[in-house]
Amino acid sequence: MRVHRVHIRPTGGKADPVLSFAYCLKEQVLGVGWPVESVKRALEWDAYERLAEEEYGRKGVNRVRYLRDQVMPNDLIWTRDPHGKHFLARVRPPKKRTRALPAWEYLNTSGGVMRIS
Repeated sequence: MRVHRVHIRPTGGKADPVLSFAYCLKEQVLGVGWPVESVKRALEWDAYERLAEEEYGRKGVNRVRYLRDQVMPNDLIWTRDPHGKHFLARVRPPKKRTRALPAWEYLNTSGGVMRIS
């Protein structure tokens, strides 16, 4: 088990840390990453990585790649809300896991994708 730190400080889309943190608490996720254009709600890593690199470049995807490669089920993640309150979470495996892989999962939901319309 390892301990990781995740900042929830959005810079794209609506860039609202209060809104982003509330979404993460409600959905029990730690949202990190960049949205990609896709007709699918969920993407496997290879498809996400290809689309994200096309949109943001290889360097832009490195933080997501690090978390995908390093954060595993049962690891702990700590973060702070926009008011400085600390939170600690244990990583659960994605719900549709068929084999032992990292805990990364891409979900394209209306609440999770906070782009400016």
